Amino acid sequence: MAEPLYRRDGDVFVPSKNVRGPWSYDHCHGGPPFGLLTTLMCKERPDMGMTRTTMDIPGPIPLVPCRVELETIRRGKKICHLAATLVGLEGTPYARASAWLMRIDHDVTAQTNPDRNTPASHDSGTPVNLNFWDDEGDFAQSVEMWAVEGTPFGGGAATVWTRLTLPLLEGEATNPYARAAIVSDFPNGVSALKPLEMLACVNTDVTVYFGREPIGDWIALRSQTNSSGLGLGMSDSLLYDVTGFVGTANQSIFFDSPSAGNETRVPERLTNESS
Repeated sequence: MAEPLYRRDGDVFVPSKNVRGPWSYDHCHGGPPFGLLTTLMCKERPDMGMTRTTMDIPGPIPLVPCRVELETIRRGKKICHLAATLVGLEGTPYARASAWLMRIDHDVTAQTNPDRNTPASHDSGTPVNLNFWDDEGDFAQSVEMWAVEGTPFGGGAATVWTRLTLPLLEGEATNPYARAAIVSDFPNGVSALKPLEMLACVNTDVTVYFGREPIGDWIALRSQTNSSGLGLGMSDSLLYDVTGFVGTANQSIFFDSPSAGNETRVPERLTNESS
């Protein structure tokens, strides 16, 4: 049986090989750490709904055991602001997230229905082969992905349905907000302007806004990448579950020529099966 993304050892979170990202064998994909921090912030106020979660990524996150430091920035019955920092055992901070949570009250105002059509179902699409490191284990092999619009990973704007196939934390059901946060680190690849061997699209952060808690295992990303022409830009995504629109996601993106002669490698197996 495949390992979950993280297991807990006291107050330490130990990543499995299934957290490994595409750019370096020794570093994490950004999605699992974002999901971990989002989960722990949700646990602080399980009575509230999360309306926004953001993670800043100051540098590569090593694939090593870490602790999480939680902070309450604003404590309130109706609105709460939290922060969570992923810290190495030697004290180095590797990523910091923050979130707004708000009380839930069904009697304040009626539901609105944004005019954003839900993408076609995943089973009408084309499977995307995600495999960074062959049989050695990586985060790509922890996600099922189907393309329903565009050509992901090098063809511009695209829409994919995603589903985690492993638990985030050993022995726990994955938090719904965290499930969406985890896959919201994919748009800079999903909607890449050029294939990744031609143009590096590195994100420094991820922000997800929620209108409600996602339902079910499947999350769709309708994503596009925007370039300023100045070597920087952003990705914009609409998020859906099988019942409809859920929220939005954004990333700041640094564009660069692919590196040569260092430990960073370009993923070779990010393709649609039909291509």
